[in-house]
Amino acid sequence: MDKADIAAVVVDFLRERCFGPDEEIDPDLDLFWSGRLSSFELIEMLLFIESRLGLSFDPMLITVERMGSLTRIADFISEIPRSR
Repeated sequence: MDKADIAAVVVDFLRERCFGPDEEIDPDLDLFWSGRLSSFELIEMLLFIESRLGLSFDPMLITVERMGSLTRIADFISEIPRSR
């Protein structure tokens, strides 16, 4: 799965929970500083991504820096090995 596919899954979540369905999402927008993503929504997003992409996150690797924008999320997730 490439970064574009990962970003599409994240966008699905963000549009459902944090943005309007037709609202443009700047891939470099800081989701936390802009107030678009709370810590609770981050947990929900991680669970959503895990279920849609069939992977597990190491909680020690989850940081605001890695999860702060659509671009950074896709970069981070693209490096996680998929479970088979």
